[in-house]
Amino acid sequence: MSAKELNKRIRIDPSAEDGDTHLTPLGESQAELLGKHWAPLLQAKAVAGDLRVFVSPMIRCCQTVEPLMIRLRRALPTFTAQLKMNLFELPGLVHNDDWAVFDEIDELVAKGTTEARTAVGGLLKAKSWKACGMTAKIARERFPWARTMADFPEDSPWYTQGFESPKRTAARIRGVVAELRELQFSLPEEAVVVFVSHGGTISELINHLLLGDDRTVSFEGIANTSVTCFHLPRIAGTIVSPLKSAFDPEIEINMLFMNRTEHLGMQRNIDFARSHLGAKI
Repeated sequence: MSAKELNKRIRIDPSAEDGDTHLTPLGESQAELLGKHWAPLLQAKAVAGDLRVFVSPMIRCCQTVEPLMIRLRRALPTFTAQLKMNLFELPGLVHNDDWAVFDEIDELVAKGTTEARTAVGGLLKAKSWKACGMTAKIARERFPWARTMADFPEDSPWYTQGFESPKRTAARIRGVVAELRELQFSLPEEAVVVFVSHGGTISELINHLLLGDDRTVSFEGIANTSVTCFHLPRIAGTIVSPLKSAFDPEIEINMLFMNRTEHLGMQRNIDFARSHLGAKI
């Protein structure tokens, strides 16, 4: 899909004026199933003080975690989740008024010349992007469970970076990994940390956690509301592949499971097999 076609599609959605789209009715129903399934499994950790939840401040992500947070707060009314700005979906938020620059890029790319490719980079660097997203005040009003830190703008939109390049995405994800490493050794062994983010960002995070900058294996295809789980023991060691035993005492990190969607029911898995695997079910 060209930038021009994407631009037209986004403008159809009134919730996406600044790119911060809302969940569809299907997404809302999936979020409800997610909360209903996982809240009973996480409730004891929340009450014991062993649960940390970090959420992308994009609206659809806050809407996704809300059914879970509502249920957890029934058990512990003071429980909150931190809106974490570096968990946003790549390539960031772009206001409708700024999408015209991609029409220009389409035209330059179509020329296929070295000069045109150079001009694309210059165009993006020179672009002054409109700020997008919720303010901290609006986020807390809309989502009572949300906790914002000092670096989250109180009265202005939180996202100001415009279109995020792959290089900037990689740097951002490396920062998230570094923060996760700090949590690994600052929290008790029994603690559970939940990151609520987006498919593209989650796949990049999985890749960096397991393989660093190596791209020989792809972790794309993260399903909506799917759950992926890592075990990060407080033991020094070497990063290994997800195929190793989850209880190997020599490892530093291991994937326990990926892309689980049992909360969506069997029909969701059948639909996925039909559409993505060509299965005749």
